[in-house]
Amino acid sequence: MPDFHTFCPFNEEHELTFSEKEIARAKRFRNKSGGKIMVACPFDCRALAITKSDGTMPDDVEAWIPDESDAICVPLLNDTVIRMPAGFVLEAGVKLYRPGSGGPLLGRREYMFAHGIDPECFLNRG
Repeated sequence: MPDFHTFCPFNEEHELTFSEKEIARAKRFRNKSGGKIMVACPFDCRALAITKSDGTMPDDVEAWIPDESDAICVPLLNDTVIRMPAGFVLEAGVKLYRPGSGGPLLGRREYMFAHGIDPECFLNRG
C-alpha cells in the first residue's frame, strides 16, 4: 500500500501524508480506540479517524471529536484544557498519558479516541 495523502478536516491548508507503516501501526492498535483507525494531524495534534470503503486502501480522514459529556466536571477549565494531556508516566517502557481533567492513565491511541488529541504530538510541541 502506498503512502496516503489527504487534507486535514480541521484546516484544509494542511496537506497530510501518512506512511504505510504509520497506517499499519494504527490498524494494529484499533482495539484500543473503539475499532477506529486513529492517526493525528502533525500540524495541530488533533485526532483523525481513517475511513475505508473497501477495507484495504484509506478513502479519507474524518475529524474525531469525542463525546465530552462523559468528561469529569471541572467547572473552572474550558473544554480545550480538559482534553490537553497533563504529562505522562512510563510503566514497563510504555508511555501512559494523564488527561488534564484527571482520570485514568491512557495509552496513546486510547487517549486519541477518548479526547481527540494526540498526546505525544501535543507534549512534544511544548
